Amino acid sequence: FPSHDNLGNGTATGNLFIGANVGIGSASTNNKVSISGSFSRGAPVIKTSSFTLADTENFVICNSTSPIVVTIPLAVTYLGREFTIKSVNTGIVYAMGANVSPIASLTPTANIMPAGAGKWATLVSNGSHWVVMANA
Repeated sequence: FPSHDNLGNGTATGNLFIGANVGIGSASTNNKVSISGSFSRGAPVIKTSSFTLADTENFVICNSTSPIVVTIPLAVTYLGREFTIKSVNTGIVYAMGANVSPIASLTPTANIMPAGAGKWATLVSNGSHWVVMANA
């Protein structure tokens, strides 16, 4: 971290400042990035058939009695990205390709979660594959 004068008043001698505004660069008013309101990861989307996970989709609800195949982006491209997927029907949900590390293993597989309503999984990219960090 660069040196700083006072993190509480938004001034800094380096390239990072924190206060009423958050910024990168100089503490000039022209270079500040204002952050207000709340952050959102988007509303859940409903999928009824196989799909490609979009960059804007972080919460996915699968509603199908048939299997749903999810094409997940390359983990190397999305290091640290997280998304949660759940099923409200009986169809199994799995990934296109063996790029998911299940909750109890480090070995990638295609299985995201077993068939059944109420099943869910939260996956995070570790840079080489998608890791199931929590599920039910």
